[in-house]
Amino acid sequence: MWHDNETELDLIDFQHLVTGVEAIIKNDHLLPCTIGIFGDWGSGKSSLLRMVESNLKKDDNILCIRFNGWLFDGYDDAKSVLMDTIVEEIISHRKLGPKAKKLIGKLLKQINWMKAARSGLKHGLAFATMGPAGLAVSGIGQAMEKLANVDYNEVLKDKGEKGDTKEAESIPTTIMEFHDDFAKLLNETKIQKLVVFIDDLDRCTPDTVIDTLEAIKLFLFVDKSAFLICSDERLIRYAVRRRFPEIPGQDLEVGRDYLEKLIQFPVRIPQLSVSEMESYVNLLFTRLYLETDKFEAVRQEVMKKKGASVFSSAYSIANAKEIVGPLPPKLEEALVLSALVIPVLATGLNGNPRQCKRFLNMLLMRIEMARSKGISLNSRTLAKLMLLEYFREESFKKLFELVSQSEGPCKALELLEKRVAKGKTDDDSDSKDVQEESLNIALDADLAIWLQDPWLNNWLLSEPHFATLDLREYLYFSRDKIGIVAVLGLRLSPKAQELLNQLLGESAAYKKIAIDQTTSLSPVDASAIFEALTSRLRSVGATDGGDAVSSVLFEFCAKRVELLSQLIPFLQSLPEVSILPSVIPRLQDVTRGTPFAPAAQTLVSRWGKSKTNLTLALVAKKRVQKD
Repeated sequence: MWHDNETELDLIDFQHLVTGVEAIIKNDHLLPCTIGIFGDWGSGKSSLLRMVESNLKKDDNILCIRFNGWLFDGYDDAKSVLMDTIVEEIISHRKLGPKAKKLIGKLLKQINWMKAARSGLKHGLAFATMGPAGLAVSGIGQAMEKLANVDYNEVLKDKGEKGDTKEAESIPTTIMEFHDDFAKLLNETKIQKLVVFIDDLDRCTPDTVIDTLEAIKLFLFVDKSAFLICSDERLIRYAVRRRFPEIPGQDLEVGRDYLEKLIQFPVRIPQLSVSEMESYVNLLFTRLYLETDKFEAVRQEVMKKKGASVFSSAYSIANAKEIVGPLPPKLEEALVLSALVIPVLATGLNGNPRQCKRFLNMLLMRIEMARSKGISLNSRTLAKLMLLEYFREESFKKLFELVSQSEGPCKALELLEKRVAKGKTDDDSDSKDVQEESLNIALDADLAIWLQDPWLNNWLLSEPHFATLDLREYLYFSRDKIGIVAVLGLRLSPKAQELLNQLLGESAAYKKIAIDQTTSLSPVDASAIFEALTSRLRSVGATDGGDAVSSVLFEFCAKRVELLSQLIPFLQSLPEVSILPSVIPRLQDVTRGTPFAPAAQTLVSRWGKSKTNLTLALVAKKRVQKD
């Protein structure tokens, strides 16, 4: 398996992006500047940052400082934390003369004053009662002790004699003086270029995001400096909207304008195409099954081929022997598996490297779990089942139920495969009855829905076929997923998480915008939002909150009609006593004119016979009679 951390090893072909970023930093005429490394969660932003950092560190005249905003999320003043970190790194990496020491003493004092002025707590009390001198008593001495071999009392005394304590009189004065003193410090410490790498900003709260960006622009944006900011730009825009809700006009434009003022050079990481994803996954497997030296030679050859032909697969099962030579059996099997699942994963996971790696890690982990029990699982069979698990959760639950009740191969699954292979639907009765009679089984309503879903049809037709396979051992190792719907929240990308928050929020305007934007979600994000909404609906039940969530769920499914094949089984699984009558017209409206309308009407008819929810039964009977 593979770790989920950033890496300096390029398996995607980021070299052109690395070169572009370095060209900006090395051009003195473009400094100071901020460079935004933008991309979805898991797209490789942090790895790109590491590659740039690794190259720049080879130059002793460039000081590289890494700052992870997420580690300091929740601190009272993210501005001060960032500035404090940068000053500490300069102390650690540069030899300091008397003038530099004095400048650092002043900078640290200013940072501590800003902390106190903002918090109004520990330091604020001292400031309120004693003025700037109170800061020295309450904490400035401890902060300045970070500098070795400096007589802080003399520094403060010298500053006091020259009247240099006025910087605490006002925030504008402090900003201007800090900015000037910071620029002087870079000159005194012979730093030709200061490059600050800010990562994981899109995991932070909106306040931390804005504080970090403001610290850069107000205090640290001086000659010889460059700031590289890794984030999903949509999260920065969201933070801006949260920070400035009173600004009139279109909020999304506010976020865009704010971002353009702070980021001079945006670098956006595109999603991987099917061919790029194939090369990436095949390199992951090759690294797993080849020795390090040989793998590096293969990687370099693949990168060379990618440069020569950017639109075709540089590394596939077709040319693997040409690149690697004789293939180890495990690697050959892995490349065959890759060819099977990558076309679906690349589309379903929106070309996201991290999501793909997590899917493969889960697959390999389950194979190892089975091996520990003396069971050998076929990786292609398991991968096909996991595709259903990822993209059609409710159908996966139904399959789990059917297989658990079977003794050997599942006859219902065999019938589905035959029906799809022959292109038959419920309306084609000429050979349907013969097939069902020969199998001694009939398709129930849940399975009939499968025939109306193009994705499920393609899944049933894909290799390997399950008609003659006993899947019980495979699904035994998927039990961790069954019944834990909320776990899919971990798969939400930042964009999906933002939309989900808006869908569940109180603002009707934001809900409408979010509903419209769900059409652009990847299939896996759409599935994850569906599961998050259904999980919420299960938990709130027949309450006012349940009605609000139900309304959002149906509006969402109206935009993502492919999820109707999951919505109806979900509703069938709910206890009738917890179903609100308002669900009935919503279900009929969202399925009207679709292949799922008959299944929806069958469900409404069933509710009309409910003995546990008489109000639901009454509404259902009236709707059936009306139709």
